[in-house]
Amino acid sequence: MPLHPCPSCSCHVATDVGACPHCGASLAIVGAGSRDLRLPAAALLMGLALTACTFPQPQAKYGIAINDTSDLVDADEDGFAAADDCDDDDAAINPEAEETPGDGVDSNCDDEDDT
Repeated sequence: MPLHPCPSCSCHVATDVGACPHCGASLAIVGAGSRDLRLPAAALLMGLALTACTFPQPQAKYGIAINDTSDLVDADEDGFAAADDCDDDDAAINPEAEETPGDGVDSNCDDEDDT
């Protein structure tokens, strides 16, 4: 039984039905004097192949998928991405920066203002 896509919802429907069982749209029956809505087999296979494609997602440490890639950006270009840098707007503040005691700034991202 040949299939063709429903013009309303694009779900595949048998060519001999008068209405789409998915969305209820009225369909022209192929062979009853209407235009042929069947796709060539190659086009149908190509569409099915493309819908099965998945693209690799960026991976964080330990194989955990990242949904928000903004953590991978190094805005201040100090060599540390936003996920590892406690202030990605200031290149002088990063995990390897030298701490200045008592300046009120956590320069080395250890959550303390000391050496």
